[in-house]
Amino acid sequence: MIPEISQKDDSQTIFCFTSDTDWASDYIWREMHELYEEYNIPATYFVTHDCPFLKQLKTNNKVVLGIHP
Repeated sequence: MIPEISQKDDSQTIFCFTSDTDWASDYIWREMHELYEEYNIPATYFVTHDCPFLKQLKTNNKVVLGIHP
């Protein structure tokens, strides 16, 4: 598990998480998204393949999806 993340309110702080999820299973997408939700981190996922879980998130307006060439 990752160490505790500070909840400091700093509107100038920007984080960019990147990971290679090319052809990752729904399980991996779910684990990653749950972590982002836990810490209230907005997500934009760049998609390389069909993923039912991401379609569900997009339908519920929980993420932004982009195309990864």
